[in-house]
Amino acid sequence: MRPWPRSYLSGLGLAAYNETGGVSGVPLPAGLVEASRLPEPVFTPTTKAAAGHDEPMTYGQVADLVGAETAAELRRITLEVYPDSSRFWPADSHQPGHPQRSLDKQFLRDWSASIG
Repeated sequence: MRPWPRSYLSGLGLAAYNETGGVSGVPLPAGLVEASRLPEPVFTPTTKAAAGHDEPMTYGQVADLVGAETAAELRRITLEVYPDSSRFWPADSHQPGHPQRSLDKQFLRDWSASIG
């Protein structure tokens, strides 16, 4: 399990939001677009898939896996200490509503998805 939080809507989080209106079981406000800043950081744990992308987990699934007390502590610590580093975008060109110029591995994921 990987306890990643996020402050911006992108990547697999955006896909989940478009499908369910939330991320990792956390409901989010309507009308958000790609690269929108979230109202507050969200705990978005994942688990390693046998192949392909990591698979998202809900907080309840984490609690089932490690116990309620450990899950609560994990979420608290993760949200307390993280800088949002899952995506790197130039601040001077950030504009919600479309893909951002990425300085991380997301450009490779986007290219791979575009070719099927």
